[in-house]
Amino acid sequence: MAKITYLLGAGASYYSCPILEKQAEMMIKVAKHEIKDFHDGIKFTQPKFNIEEKAKIPTDDKTQILWHIGYFGKKAQEYNTIDTYARKLFLNNEINELRLLKMSVSVFFDLWENFYFDGIGFPDTSDYVKIDNRYKSLFSVLLDNVAGEIKLNDEFKFISWNYDLQLEE
Repeated sequence: MAKITYLLGAGASYYSCPILEKQAEMMIKVAKHEIKDFHDGIKFTQPKFNIEEKAKIPTDDKTQILWHIGYFGKKAQEYNTIDTYARKLFLNNEINELRLLKMSVSVFFDLWENFYFDGIGFPDTSDYVKIDNRYKSLFSVLLDNVAGEIKLNDEFKFISWNYDLQLEE
């Protein structure tokens, strides 16, 4: 049998993770939901996620990361997708901002897949499932029972540029 490599894009997790305009929207919603207060007693329940606001947010890592998730969600709306904004950063050699974007999107998907899918504790997520059923179908074909142990057939490999964890799940 020939070796086969599957190239998976964002659409591979369409039913479990928000993509395209839904990703931007959910990044903002998750950030707003998680950011509770400013440290000096100033309420921060409706952040705007703009550069002017950045200097006013607390400097603890948690708040900084959450704020950046919302900020990049706004940028994704402005540029139509997070990928388009990332491309803009790359072309303009804005490497530090691009690294921050990648980290923020990765943390967003970690939060999403571990805490927000399937309507658990968060509104607007009931259309999503923990594992996209198409992965179950794919693996039903690719898995073998070797001496009583279930293993992935060695003939198959995966390449993914997703930030999501569906393949690992």
